[in-house]
Amino acid sequence: MNNNCVLIIPRELCTGCGACASVCPKNAIHMQQDAVTGTFFPSVNHSKCSNNCDLCLSVCPAVNWSNTVRTKQNHYALGDYVQAYAAFSSDHKLRTAAASGGFTTSLLQSLLVQGYISGAIVSRRVKGDPFQTETIIARTPEEIDSCKGSIYSPVCFSEVFRNLKKISNEESLAVVGLPCHSQALSLLIDKIPSLRKKNILKISLVCGHAPTQNAYRYTMKRLGINETDVVDINNRGEGWPGFLRFQLKNGDIRRIPCGDALSWGMILSSPVFTPDACQLCPDPGGFAADIMVCDAWLPRYKKNKEGINLILTKTVLGDRMVHNAKNNRDIDLELIDIDDFLRANNRVFTAKTRNHNIAMRYLIGKNLTIFHKNIKEIEALGFMTIIKLKIYYFHIKFMKFMKLSKFSNHLPKALFFYFKVVQLLKR
Repeated sequence: MNNNCVLIIPRELCTGCGACASVCPKNAIHMQQDAVTGTFFPSVNHSKCSNNCDLCLSVCPAVNWSNTVRTKQNHYALGDYVQAYAAFSSDHKLRTAAASGGFTTSLLQSLLVQGYISGAIVSRRVKGDPFQTETIIARTPEEIDSCKGSIYSPVCFSEVFRNLKKISNEESLAVVGLPCHSQALSLLIDKIPSLRKKNILKISLVCGHAPTQNAYRYTMKRLGINETDVVDINNRGEGWPGFLRFQLKNGDIRRIPCGDALSWGMILSSPVFTPDACQLCPDPGGFAADIMVCDAWLPRYKKNKEGINLILTKTVLGDRMVHNAKNNRDIDLELIDIDDFLRANNRVFTAKTRNHNIAMRYLIGKNLTIFHKNIKEIEALGFMTIIKLKIYYFHIKFMKFMKLSKFSNHLPKALFFYFKVVQLLKR
C-alpha cells in the first residue's frame, strides 16, 4: 500500500490545504484544482516519492485532526480557550464593508502598524478571474484591506506554506484561514524545525463548509448572468449580514441578500455544493488556532446592521494580540460568555462535533481508523438522533452515487429545497 497522501484521495477526505505538497522533501506532490468545482487535491509523482518518509501524512489534517485538551479551560467543540468577546473595527467604513464587523482586518492592520507582525497571510479572489483564489503574504495595510470580507470558495495554502520556510526567523506573521488550514499549519510547525523558531499567530474563521464554485454558477444561471461577463464576486459586505455581489464587465452589480435562497439561504449551503471533506470535518472553528472568529448570530445583535464579530482567544498569545489592538483603539472589545459564542453558531458546532462519529462510520467505514484519530467524541447520541443522522447521510451517499454535483447546474430548484429540508435532520 502506498504510504503517502494517496491514502486520502480515494476516500475523498482531502481538504485541499496543500500541506502535503509543501512538506515533501522530494517535491513529489503537486496540488491540482478541479476545473469545475474549484476544489484542490494532491497529485503524486510515484517515481519521485520515497514512499516511506510519512511526512505528507504527518501534516495531513484528515489524518491528524485533534481536539486534545491541554488546559483546564476547554470545551469539546472548541478545544482550549482563554476568553470570548464581541468585537468590531473602530473604523466605521471598514466595519460596514467587511463580512461582519471587520475585526480580523483591523486586528491585522493594527498589529502590522504597531510592529507586532511583519506580514499577514491572507486570501482573496483573483481580480478579473473570480473563480480563482490566491493566498498572499500582505506587507502593507492596503494589501490586508484588499483581502477583507469572506471568500466562501476553496483555497489552497501550498505555496505560502512552502514559502514560510524561507522567511527569516526574525519575522512575525499572522495567518488567517479555515480550521483545516490552521490544523495543517500547526502540524507543519511541529514537523519542521525551522518553523518552530518563527512567531506565527494563527487566526481561524468558524466554518460550516466552503461551497464549490458550481454553487455560484448555479446562482448566476438562475439570475440570467453569463459566466464570462463576471469580473468579480464578493461575499457579504455593505452592512450586516450583507450581500452576495456579482460585478459584470459593463459595470453593473447584481446584489443578492445573504439569506436569499440563491445565496446562503439554500444554494451556497446545499450539500450538493459541499465538498466531501467538509461533510466529514470535525473542526468547526479551529482547534489549533490562537484566535477563532465568527458572526454574531445572536438575538441581541440582530438589529445591528454595521456588523459585530464574536471572537474566542484560545491561547495567551492570541489574547495578548487582541488586547494590543484594543489598547491602540483599533477595535472595540466586550467580554461575553462562552455559551454565547457557541449559541451564535450552534448549527455549525452541532453538525461538526455531535454528528462527526456517525458521519465517519456511515460515509467512510469503521475500519478506517487512520483518519481523525485524535478527535475526542462527546457523549453517546440518543436513538432518534442516530436514526435522523443516518437518514441524512444516506441522502449524501445517494447524492454521491448519482453524481449530482457533476450536472448540478441543470438540477431543478425544487431539489435544492428538498435537500434544505433534509438538512434539518442533522441539527
